[in-house]
Amino acid sequence: MITITLSTGGTLDVYPTDESYRYRRIMGENALNLTFSLAEHTDIPLGSTIIFQGFTYTLYMPVVIKKIHSRNFEYTANFESEQAHLSKYKFKDTAS
Repeated sequence: MITITLSTGGTLDVYPTDESYRYRRIMGENALNLTFSLAEHTDIPLGSTIIFQGFTYTLYMPVVIKKIHSRNFEYTANFESEQAHLSKYKFKDTAS
């Protein structure tokens, strides 16, 4: 079970499926791709976080929701670490 802390307040406990995985590269990407199902539609806002194995992952892109049945919704969420937040900025060497 993984607990998602919603940015609007509150928590959501989910059970990830076997398609969920964490991707880490040295000096590179660190992301958690989470796939789970719920019995009812639940909004997961941007900025929601997960703490997994000592790392904090944040939701920067909207969750993909697929309706399987009226009582079965499949969610795919890509949570990223703080390094992904820095990819929005460009750095310039001002020494030269």
